Amino acid sequence: MRDIVQIDLEIFEKTVAYRGGYQGVFGFKKPFADFCVIQMDDFDKSLVQDIKLKPGQIIARYETDTSKISRSQPLIKIDYVRGLVYFLTDRACEDDIVEFEKRGQKVIYMKLDPKFID
Repeated sequence: MRDIVQIDLEIFEKTVAYRGGYQGVFGFKKPFADFCVIQMDDFDKSLVQDIKLKPGQIIARYETDTSKISRSQPLIKIDYVRGLVYFLTDRACEDDIVEFEKRGQKVIYMKLDPKFID
């Protein structure tokens, strides 16, 4: 497996150029980025302020080609050190709360803007 933080810069640049200004990309298959990472705004930060994060984890919003059609940008927890992403639980979606899955899904590539993860 390739170093998920240091994927080909070319893939990242092509995806950002195609989709617009994002803070990163990650995916479960190549050669295209399945998910584009979007920085949270102040309202989002107030929603997740009580969620405990381990070192190397961030919370952001993401967008895919499908979610872009419906203008949906769900929250996601990203562990950029271990290469895992945690989606919202079904309960979170139904009850309008912020709760992430306990088990992360392994990505095969990830590139995040260094300014975004500092």
